[in-house]
Amino acid sequence: HRAVEELKDYGITYTLLTFKMSEEKTFLEQTRFFFENNYDALITVPYFYSHCQELLIKAAERKMKVVFIDTFQEFGEPHYAIHQDSLKSGAVAARLLNGVVGDQGNYLVVNIMNNVYTPQNNLEKREAGFRSFFETRTVANSNIHKVASTAKNLVKVRHKLNQILEMSEKVGIFVTNSRAYLLPEILKEIDTNRVTIIGYDLNEKNKTLLEEEKIHFLLNQQPEWQGYNAAKGIFKVLTEGDSSALELEIPIEIFVKENL
Repeated sequence: HRAVEELKDYGITYTLLTFKMSEEKTFLEQTRFFFENNYDALITVPYFYSHCQELLIKAAERKMKVVFIDTFQEFGEPHYAIHQDSLKSGAVAARLLNGVVGDQGNYLVVNIMNNVYTPQNNLEKREAGFRSFFETRTVANSNIHKVASTAKNLVKVRHKLNQILEMSEKVGIFVTNSRAYLLPEILKEIDTNRVTIIGYDLNEKNKTLLEEEKIHFLLNQQPEWQGYNAAKGIFKVLTEGDSSALELEIPIEIFVKENL
């Protein structure tokens, strides 16, 4: 919104289309609208891999520009990408938790998704990066646990956490997306002094819980900055042929209560 407002005197117009991350058909409907209305460019996220590949093929045929933000995926077709390195951010999460929990503690990787049966590439890479950090430590692979759940049913997460707390004095929890705020609710009856939580993104619920020290670390992907640069970068590509602002890797920002 901000970028387009700054560019409005140049005649830039845009349309906001939304789709449900749990329903592929809504993504297809919106990309169909994009092609039917002959836009110059599209900014979106590469969530459904095969559909995004088809999107890029069609866009290339019609010389339409596509910018993917948030998540990085490998595609053979031309496109631009503004993203954060998921492997590195997972390793950063591991290093932060390890500093608190130590090599003798246990770790729980929590994937809270829209649909447990639809794996997300960036979440898998974050987990891989998290595990890669411990490959150089004395932490045994058996000390790193994993649970996948939907936001509407966190029973499996609570059950798994109770199991781990029975065998460990300290537990580090790595929530691989922006839903860390769901964890404190299921920790109400648990000794939270033994639990350290890290997640992603400065949404309002996460920020509140960070201030209350119920979440301990947040990794920020600067989503507003990504969207702003994507829109400004598209303008430069269309008017000057300059794509330098559209191939960016976002730095990994670490937030705690004190620097929020």
